[in-house]
Amino acid sequence: MINYEVTVVTGDVRAGGTNANVFCQIYGDEGKTEVLALKSRSNNFERGTTEIFKVCTTRVALCLCIQEI
Repeated sequence: MINYEVTVVTGDVRAGGTNANVFCQIYGDEGKTEVLALKSRSNNFERGTTEIFKVCTTRVALCLCIQEI
């Protein structure tokens, strides 16, 4: 297990935020993580904000991409 930090920036435009549940998956050169729920408080992903999430999950080595699910 390893700690990763995922930063999400929402757009500063009309309807740039969301109240939906947001998930991601990290892909690396040694595999991929399970689907990760991104939530830390009740008001995440407001328009024009930057959210930082700390997740502890499977090691993927060099991160190649993060897929929003």
